[in-house]
Amino acid sequence: MRKNVKQAGKFKNKHMGYERAGLHDIKFNGPATDFFEGALLGNGGMGVVVTTRPDAIMLHFGHNNVWDIRIAEEHKDEIMTFQEVFDRFADLPADLAQVTDNPWYKQYCEMAGDNYRNPYPKPMPCGSLLLRYDRRDAEVLGHTVHIADGRCTIDFLIQGKPAVLELFVEGDHDRVWLKVTDAASGKAVPLFTEVKLIPDPETPPEFPQAEVLTDTVTGLQHFTQILPRMEQPPTPYIGQASDKAFRLAVKAAGVSSVTDVSSVSDVCGVSSVSSVSSVSSVSSVAGVSKVSSLYLEDSSGKPVTSEDQTAAAVPVTKVRVAAQDHLSQDKSESQQELQGFIACVELWEGLSSEVQATAFVIPPELGGFAVAKEVTATLWRDYWSRSSVALEDEFLERIWYRNLYFFNCSVKEGLTCPGLFANWSYRKIGADWHGDYHMNYNTQQPFWLAFSSNHLDKHLPYVDMVDHVLPVSQTWARDYYGLRGAYFPHSAYPVEMTMMPYPVPHWGWEICETPWTVQSLWWHYLYSMDAVFLRDRAFQPIKEAVLFMVDYMKRPEARGEQWGDENYHIFPTVVPELYEITPGFAKNSDCLIDLTLTRFVFRAFIQACAVLGSEQEEAQLLDEVEEILNHFPSYPTAESRNGRIFVSVEGENPEVVYNVPVPLTTVFPGEDHGLHSSEEDYQTAVNSYLNHRNEGGNELVFYHLAGARLGVLDLERFKRQIQYCLLPNGTCTDRVLMSGGRYADTENFDFMSRMGIWFENFSLPAVINECLLQSYNGNLRFFPNWPDGQHAEFHTLRAVGGFLVSAAFGDVEPEWIEIISEAGAPLSFYIPWEGGALCTLSSGEQVTLSGEIGRIKTAPGETITIVKHPH
Repeated sequence: MRKNVKQAGKFKNKHMGYERAGLHDIKFNGPATDFFEGALLGNGGMGVVVTTRPDAIMLHFGHNNVWDIRIAEEHKDEIMTFQEVFDRFADLPADLAQVTDNPWYKQYCEMAGDNYRNPYPKPMPCGSLLLRYDRRDAEVLGHTVHIADGRCTIDFLIQGKPAVLELFVEGDHDRVWLKVTDAASGKAVPLFTEVKLIPDPETPPEFPQAEVLTDTVTGLQHFTQILPRMEQPPTPYIGQASDKAFRLAVKAAGVSSVTDVSSVSDVCGVSSVSSVSSVSSVSSVAGVSKVSSLYLEDSSGKPVTSEDQTAAAVPVTKVRVAAQDHLSQDKSESQQELQGFIACVELWEGLSSEVQATAFVIPPELGGFAVAKEVTATLWRDYWSRSSVALEDEFLERIWYRNLYFFNCSVKEGLTCPGLFANWSYRKIGADWHGDYHMNYNTQQPFWLAFSSNHLDKHLPYVDMVDHVLPVSQTWARDYYGLRGAYFPHSAYPVEMTMMPYPVPHWGWEICETPWTVQSLWWHYLYSMDAVFLRDRAFQPIKEAVLFMVDYMKRPEARGEQWGDENYHIFPTVVPELYEITPGFAKNSDCLIDLTLTRFVFRAFIQACAVLGSEQEEAQLLDEVEEILNHFPSYPTAESRNGRIFVSVEGENPEVVYNVPVPLTTVFPGEDHGLHSSEEDYQTAVNSYLNHRNEGGNELVFYHLAGARLGVLDLERFKRQIQYCLLPNGTCTDRVLMSGGRYADTENFDFMSRMGIWFENFSLPAVINECLLQSYNGNLRFFPNWPDGQHAEFHTLRAVGGFLVSAAFGDVEPEWIEIISEAGAPLSFYIPWEGGALCTLSSGEQVTLSGEIGRIKTAPGETITIVKHPH
C-alpha cells in the first residue's frame, strides 16, 4: 500500500549526545594522588593525566606520536626459515612433555626473543608539570571530568572560600589551558606558588639529558628531549637526521614565585640555545624589576609565538633582550586575569631538527583561553552529534558515554595508531609489552567501536598502521615463508622495522593474525559503502593476506593423504594464548579462529573484486580462493556438559580454561554464526558461550560482544563484570577471573591493573550497540538483546550498508525507527512487529511490509521512517 504523507525525518536529535554526555561526569572526592585515580584528558594525540595532591597538582603528559624509537634487530642471520624450523620440529620426539624441553628449541627461542627483551621501542612519557600551592592557604577537595566538553575542574578552598581550577586539552592543538577562578564571582584568583616542569624520571639515562630552561620574567619554562635512533647513543651525542624529539613548554601568569634558575642553560644539547646563554642571564631575585629576558622576532619585528609557528614557516631573525618593564601581555588580557592564575602548556613533537627549530617559540598569549575553550567545546559537540543513546539503564548509558569520551581522547585521524596503553604514560606506566601492537586481538578491539558508533574517522589510524606494517609483512612472507602476499606480525611497533620483532614460533605462528589484521578494512567499506576507500586503502592489504593464506593452505604439508580428506588445512598454527607448539603438532592445525577469519577474508576478497570490477584481473586468485572454500575444513567441536560446542582445535578438552575466547570466534569476529544461523549452528554457538571458561584479561569486551550477537547476553552479569574491572578514573582495566589455566592459585588477580590505561576496553560501547542494533549479515535487527520493560533510544548508530539508524524501544517492542541511507544501498531489515511495518520515504510515499524481512530500495541521502503498521 502506498500513499503520500508528511516527509519523514522528525525523530533524530543531533544534540542528544552532548546533553546525555553531560549527565555522566566523572567525579573524585579528595586528593587523587595516584596515576590511576587522576583525571584523563586528551585530544587524540596528546594525553594528560591530572593528579591532585594535598600540596600540588601534577599533570603527566604523553602523546601517541612520541616513542622511544630505538629498535634492536639482531640475529637476522640466525633466524631460520619457516621450513627449516618446521623440519626440525618434525624430527622432535612426539612424547616430549613440551617442545621447549628440547635443548635446541629452548636455545632457539632464547635467541629469537632476544630483541624483544630490550625495553625499547616504547611510548615515551613527555614529562610532568607540577603546580604547587601553600597548604596553609589552600586545600584540594576533589575533581570532576566533564566528558561533554573535555574539561576538568578541580575544587579548592582558598582561605576558606571555594575556588576552581579549570583545565582542558585544546581540541586541535597539543595544548593544555589552565585557569583558577573564585567559585562565586568567577573572578580570576591566584593559587599556585610554584610552576615546575619535570622531565620524566624514567627517561633512559643514555639519552641526552634534558634541562629545563626557566625565564622568571615571562613565566616561561621549557625543555626539549631528544629521542635518538641509536640504541646506545654516545656522550657527547651528535644528532642523527632520523632522530625524534619533543619539547614541552609552559607559560603562566599569576604565580607568586617560580623555581630559581641561575642562567638560561643549554636545552638538551640544542646548539641554538647555547648561543642565547651568552646573550642574557635570567635571575630570580625578589624585588628586582629590571630583569633581562629574551624573546624572538621575525623579519618584521613581530614576536614569535606558537600561534605564528611552526618556526619553519616563520623564520626567526632576531633574539631580542628586553627589560621586564618593557614586556606586556596581549592587550586583550584583562588586568584581573593577570592577577589570577592562568597558564598554557604546549607540546611539540616530531623529527628532532623540526622540534629544535621551535626552541624559542612560546605558547600563545594567555588571553586566548576563552577562544580555545569555545573551539574545543564545539569540537566535542560535533563528536557527540555523531551518535547517542538514552537508556533507562543508567549504568550502561554511563559506560557508553564515558568510554566514547576516552576513545576520543586517545585516537585521532592523521596521528599514530595507539598501542596497548594509548597516549597516557608516566615513568614505566604504559611500557609493558613495549606498549606495542599485539595483533591477536588487542590492537583490533578498540576499533570495533568506531563502526557502529559512527566514528569511521577514528578507524583511519588503524588503517595507517596496517600500511605501516605491510612492507615488513610482505618481506617476511617472502623471505621466511617463501610465499606470496603478506604475513602480518604478532607484535609490531610504530617505528621503522626491517624484521619481525618477535619471531618465536610459538607466538609468531599464530596464523589468525594475518586475516585478523585486515578484517576491519573490509568492515570500513561495509559500514560506509565507500568504494574509493575500498580501492585505495583496503583492497591491497586484503589481497596480500589472501595471497598468503592461499599459498599457506596449498603447501604439500597442509593437504594430502596424510589428512584423510581432500581439504586444504591451516597447518601448522598456534592457538592464541594457549598451547604454543605441541609435540607432534597435536594441537597445531585448523584452529577455529584461523578457519573463521580466513573464511571471512576470502569472502571479503570475492565481494571486493565484484565491487571494484576486478574479477577478470584477479581471476586466477579468485579461482584458488573458491577451490579452497569448496574444500574447507569443518569447525572443530566437542561434547560438553552444555551439549555440542565449538572448541579451538580438534580433540580439545571442553573444560579447558581459555584466555582469548576462541570457541566464540565464529560468532565474533568471524560473523559466521549468530541470530541468523540455522537452529543447529545457533544452538552450538550458544552452548559454546555458556560453557566457556575464561581466565580473564582478554575477555571483557570480546566475550560479551559474542553474547550480544547471540541475543543471550545477561546484562546484569555484564554490568557486574564491568564493575569488577572499573578503576577510579572511570576506565576498565584487565583483571584475572580464575586460576586453573595459565594462572596459579596464588596469582595476583590485579597484576595487569597498574600496567597502564587499557585502550582495548574503550570498545565497551560496541557491546551495548550490538544489544540495540545488529547489521553484520546485511539485515538490520532492532533491539536484539534488550530486555522488555526497559526503555531505550539511540540516534544515528551506523549499520552495514552505509545506514545511519535511530530507534526507540518501549515496554516490549520498538516504537519507531528512522534510517538515513548515505549511499543509496538496498535496505533490508527484520520486521520487529508481527502485524507488519509502515515505511514512510523521504518523498512522503508510504510502503507496507510484512513477513520476517522487509526490503526497500533507497536513494543516497534518503530518510525512511518505520513504525508498527496500524491495524
